[in-house]
Amino acid sequence: MGLKQADVAEMLGVSLTTYTQYETEK
Repeated sequence: MGLKQADVAEMLGVSLTTYTQYETEK
């Protein structure tokens, strides 16, 4: 697997953003 730190940070950022929006729209 060739996951770079930037790729992981991007995926985590997207996940955090989605989770935040989900919690906000509750």
